[in-house]
Amino acid sequence: MTDEAMDRPIASSVQRRRRLRRWTPPLAAAAVCVVLIILVSGWLRASVRRDRVRTARVERGAVTATIDASGLVVPEFEHVITAPMDTRINRVLKTPGAEIAPGDSIILLDDRDARFDVARLEEQISLKENEKRQTELELARTRHDLTSRREIKALEQKSLQFEVERNRRAFDRGLIVQDDVRRVETDLERAGIELRHLSALLANAEEDLATRLDGLALEIVILEKEHRRAVDRLARTVVTSGRAGILTWAVGSEGATVAQGEPVARVADLSAYRVDATLSDVLARRLTAGLPAMVRSGDSRLPG
Repeated sequence: MTDEAMDRPIASSVQRRRRLRRWTPPLAAAAVCVVLIILVSGWLRASVRRDRVRTARVERGAVTATIDASGLVVPEFEHVITAPMDTRINRVLKTPGAEIAPGDSIILLDDRDARFDVARLEEQISLKENEKRQTELELARTRHDLTSRREIKALEQKSLQFEVERNRRAFDRGLIVQDDVRRVETDLERAGIELRHLSALLANAEEDLATRLDGLALEIVILEKEHRRAVDRLARTVVTSGRAGILTWAVGSEGATVAQGEPVARVADLSAYRVDATLSDVLARRLTAGLPAMVRSGDSRLPG
């Protein structure tokens, strides 16, 4: 039998049955999956509405815990100028916002009381210096007087000593009586007592006057310190700034009274700033020294 006789075509019905058997399992599996999806989607319902769900892009990086605080940007340095004494405002020469150079006059204060204090202290210093000179002259006169009296008494004592020796020799020769010798010895003893008294008077007078001079010198020193402070107060009645900056505030009304130590102007250095942050006491417990800080202003972030 030849090959042509053996190779016969397969019937079309047989081919359909074979294709049907080959595709039936996958189609059945797909149908089962579709049925399951329909059933499961019917059982599951969303508990959150879609408009309440927010999504964001995940960024790769370290996770850090932050503490939010509100802050106020203020100049790093602000010079507060105060009134040197109880006075009133005469003139305001600069207004807030003006640029201030070192030594610029900002406010003129009433200086009448300051001038009076300076003049009064100068008068007191002059009086004390005059009293000191008078005390020095008194010390010189007292020293000279007592020294002269002591020297005279010393000469008198020396003369009496010679007379005592002469009378003793005369008494030994029988030229005078014993009473004459005793009288001269008594005068010599009296002269010694008076000499010691004068020496004590001189020492006491020098010590007393020296103490008075020391007290006057101390009073003059105290008055001179008060005078320097009064001169400084007088100079500060012209309110000036010791450094450059911007005048951020000045007392506004001329003629107003200000107390000693009360602020009259503020000058800020706008070349550097700082941030004064505030937060609740509960969060403050979580802060420790050395923690990094991040200052956020709009879209800008400044580490600190």
